[in-house]
Amino acid sequence: MVKILVVEDEMIVARDIEARLENLGYAVIGLESTGEEAVRTALSATPDLVLMDIMLKGEMDGIQAAERINRELDVPVVYLTAYADETTLERAKITGPFGYIVKPFEQRGLHTTIETALYKHELEKKLKVSEERYRTLQENLPIGVFRATPDGRLISVNPSMVQMFGYASADELYETKVNDLYESAESKLELRKGLRISGVVTNFEAELLRKGGERFWASLNVRAVQDDTGRMLYHDGTMRDVTAIKRAEELEKEYLHDLSFLSKTAMEFVAQKPGEDLYDYVAGKVREIVPDSMVVAVTSLDLKEDVLTIRAISGLGKLLEGVLKMLGRDPVGWEVPFTAEIGDVMKKGRLRNISSEYDRHSNGAISKGTAGVLRKLIGAGQTYLMGILKQNTLLGSVVILMKKERRVTNRDMVEAFINQAAVALMRRRAEEAQHESEKRYRQLFHYMSIGVSILEAVEDGKDFIFKDFNRAAEKINRIEGERVIGAGINEVFPGLKETGILDVLRKVWRKGGSEYLPAWHYKDERISGWQESYIYKLPSGEIVNAYQDVTDKILAEEALKSSEERHRSVVESARDAIVTIDDEGLISFWNRAAERMFGFTEDEIVGRPLTQIIPSRFQNGFKDGIQGLKTTKASLHSGQHRPVSATHKDGHEVSVEISVEGWKQGQRQFYTSIIRDVTDRIRMEEAIISAKQEWERTFDTVPDMIAILDTAGRVIRANRSLAARLSRDVKELIGEHFYDVLYGTPDPSEEFRLPANWGSGESLSREIHLAHLDGDFSLTLTPRYDPSNLLIGAVFVGRDITAQRRADEALRRQAMINQAEHIFSSIRHEMGNALNTLKTTLSVLWKNYLNFDPEKRETYFLRCLDTFKVAERLLGVLKEYQKFDKLELVPIYLDRFLQEKSGLFVDLARHSDVDCEVDYSFSDMRINV
Repeated sequence: MVKILVVEDEMIVARDIEARLENLGYAVIGLESTGEEAVRTALSATPDLVLMDIMLKGEMDGIQAAERINRELDVPVVYLTAYADETTLERAKITGPFGYIVKPFEQRGLHTTIETALYKHELEKKLKVSEERYRTLQENLPIGVFRATPDGRLISVNPSMVQMFGYASADELYETKVNDLYESAESKLELRKGLRISGVVTNFEAELLRKGGERFWASLNVRAVQDDTGRMLYHDGTMRDVTAIKRAEELEKEYLHDLSFLSKTAMEFVAQKPGEDLYDYVAGKVREIVPDSMVVAVTSLDLKEDVLTIRAISGLGKLLEGVLKMLGRDPVGWEVPFTAEIGDVMKKGRLRNISSEYDRHSNGAISKGTAGVLRKLIGAGQTYLMGILKQNTLLGSVVILMKKERRVTNRDMVEAFINQAAVALMRRRAEEAQHESEKRYRQLFHYMSIGVSILEAVEDGKDFIFKDFNRAAEKINRIEGERVIGAGINEVFPGLKETGILDVLRKVWRKGGSEYLPAWHYKDERISGWQESYIYKLPSGEIVNAYQDVTDKILAEEALKSSEERHRSVVESARDAIVTIDDEGLISFWNRAAERMFGFTEDEIVGRPLTQIIPSRFQNGFKDGIQGLKTTKASLHSGQHRPVSATHKDGHEVSVEISVEGWKQGQRQFYTSIIRDVTDRIRMEEAIISAKQEWERTFDTVPDMIAILDTAGRVIRANRSLAARLSRDVKELIGEHFYDVLYGTPDPSEEFRLPANWGSGESLSREIHLAHLDGDFSLTLTPRYDPSNLLIGAVFVGRDITAQRRADEALRRQAMINQAEHIFSSIRHEMGNALNTLKTTLSVLWKNYLNFDPEKRETYFLRCLDTFKVAERLLGVLKEYQKFDKLELVPIYLDRFLQEKSGLFVDLARHSDVDCEVDYSFSDMRINV
């Protein structure tokens, strides 16, 4: 595709030119507004053609920019101008433009001028190559040098001149007179005249003759050499073959004719309508370019079927047409097999004479008899073939049949026209493909799985009007396209104002480019959900919004995120260390518990090998294990907890318990370990073992009798103290019933029996006398339970308390005696006081009984009565001690005293009309008044 750089300071005009060029099938590689930018872009992008506005903003105008570009690049420049003064136009001509386009212009004129410029540039390139080739030949070959006498005899020539005239040697050339080397006598006379006048003739061109009579043009520089007297001695000169230059001048004339013809055909190609047959037009024009041609055929190529089909023929006479009809063969529609040989010729893109290969290339198209008749009727002896080639794509071919003695002399012109035809055919195919593409686009547009809406900005981007709305968009937005197309976006989707998407649409509309919105939420009274949009601008200026409903995806991602957060929270809050490694043994996950357990932070350890926490003595085994898993591609699954040793960051070892589970992610294998620090547990277990051993020793050395019983009361373990007390061996006791062991009989004592159930869970304790063991014992039964609180038996503990009881009894009795002595001392004191009071009171009462008034007598009586009450309490205390401690204390003196005094008291009471009865004894005393 032809690349064009547009330099125009009016952006609207530049955009219009860009659109027109793209419609014509050109590629616009840049739109520049200043001369400086145009030069930079041209040097970096190397366009095929530059459309340059003469009048540009800035310090550098279009003419200066063109001069800079021409100095660096061989690229044609076509000037764009609306008006200019004569001086500006003269400056522009100096830069050698390839054309002018006057504003305003039509698309047809634009296309014609561009194609003409490209063709002219191509021809000039060929001409430059040709001139360079000839110039190189002239410069590299020695120039002919000669000396001749005034009468026209050669006396000295160099080898180049000998070679130039085609002679075998210089001597042979010397025999030839100078006058015989000129083709025209006029040229010879003109040269002599110039020498007579000035003595020097330069760049004199004359047509000369080689040895065989061949003409050639030479440029001569001749100087007349004279002596001091002015006599002519000889002529020295140089000679240069300029035949190529003369030919170039003829080519230039042909070029101007061809340029005019190609400009006309370019416009005619552009003016072709879709219904007109391009193949007939091409065939007719080729016959016009090659007037000596007899028949021109144009074919199209079908690579799927590998055939060339004749689409048009020009030059068949009526007689030949009649003959072909008689033969039943209409040449239009003939199919010629597309062989590799034909393809090689056509792909070269040049017109080639294939006369010797005609029969082979037309193999299978027509019978040999028919081919022979055609050749005789046509009289063709020469066959030319050229592929219609555009951008390395073969479209068909042009075949030219000529008489044997004729040749195509203007091949460049023919090739240029056929290349023009290739452009037109390619454009025609592109138009047809575009038409089909539009049909497919409509089908694709409406059956896409994503929603697509096409919008047009109105009111300077304040609103956007829907131009199209596909079926997926109808489904996503739950609205018919008929209601949307032609309506404003704010009217159809009022909730967009809250989303910010209108700002994105305006940005893309103003600046171009594209914008991707990963997820945005829309809500109105009709719909609500999440969408994902890709917004971009079309060359037409319309905005495309391609979007899809990602509500389910967003909800799923949120649920997954929530799940991952919960999972990570659980993992990070776990008390056990959780560590994940890959199949290389490198750590990829490390939770907080692992940081606390091993001292490494997550940043310090992730990405490093697990051997960081493995003791050195186990590291080789770990590496071999990882390599084995990697080689066999096996997966490790172990739910068992294995006790191992690990290394802390500070170097000390940690006892841990580990379980490992393998899992895959894609093609990679990972292993996750749950690690528990069991250092304290191991210490506790060791302490328990030590305590158990200590208990075992204590169990057998303690003096108490101990037996462990099952739920049936049988002995399952007994200590040595029990066996020694029973004068038996420990092993003999195992399995015997508790009653047999304790009582020596299966009939137990009522005082100490196994409880019917241990519902309360309380221990049973008693102190009893065991006659067969001749002693007193403190016995205890404590129930035993398993961790699930299920009764599994009891523990019996018996302690001999005989000696202890005797010592306790002696101490108690001594204490009682001491207490009794104290009490009797107190009673004696109190009783003495009471009896003295009673004695005094009775004496006073007896002596003064008749003198006392009744009230006073009553007072004395009551005082005596209180004294008797005190005596009663003291007697009660003595009674209690006598009852419990068996003290045989008989206070005779107290009994006699009470008998004597109570009698007196009773007599006095009776005289006072008081009923009084005293019943006294040591064991009992009652006083009733």
